[in-house]
Amino acid sequence: MGDLEFNGKRLVRTEDFGFILTVFFPLAALCLVACAQAFRTTLNQAHWIAVAFFLWPLLLPPALYTAKRLTAFTAAAAVLIPLEIVCCFLAQYTLLGLDGFFVIFILWANLIPVALYLSKRTASQVASWYMLVLIALAIIPAQVRWGLRLLSLQSEATRIIAYSYDYKIRNGSFPMDLRDYSFKNPDLHDHFVYHGHNKDDKFTYPFEDSPLYDHDDKFSLRYYVASKNTAYWFSSKKGWFVEDD
Repeated sequence: MGDLEFNGKRLVRTEDFGFILTVFFPLAALCLVACAQAFRTTLNQAHWIAVAFFLWPLLLPPALYTAKRLTAFTAAAAVLIPLEIVCCFLAQYTLLGLDGFFVIFILWANLIPVALYLSKRTASQVASWYMLVLIALAIIPAQVRWGLRLLSLQSEATRIIAYSYDYKIRNGSFPMDLRDYSFKNPDLHDHFVYHGHNKDDKFTYPFEDSPLYDHDDKFSLRYYVASKNTAYWFSSKKGWFVEDD
């Protein structure tokens, strides 16, 4: 169906409007929800530039639509790019630190396939499809997998913490290790490091207001999602904290 004409200007086609309303707008709203979650405590501290770093690629599908209307490439970009943005926010929890920002740079690479597609050369438009798909494959599958792993790790960590406190109630002190703990998901065992009662360790990291080594009745739990260099910690003395880059 061709574009409708009114006084020499193109109108939005019915099928275009349906796609925009039912697909692109909900995905864009999902991006905003993810943004609000990620920056829920920092937006009032003028971190709008950081927000723009995540969200500006949302302008690429409208730019494509303005130039090319709702082609198959425009529709694919309108689906994949918002999903990639959501995954970039997720990377701030799965990768942590600087590694999470590397995903943003991959997201920004969508400028290249969009620019290629807007060119008039057939070869460039074919290459744009390959690049659009490769960028999506570089971001979405890994973050979905790590996001699901993070949920499982958080659930397992909650069970380990509950077990440690229950152990203290029954035995008078926290356990020294997890040899008597039964993992709900044994595949996650290697992601956890537990420092228990009467062990020499730096489990007050990264806080410097307590001795690095002591023999107090205490425990700490460390677990990583994707990289062993970044992790989540729980300390019976200090509570939750994050070990990033």
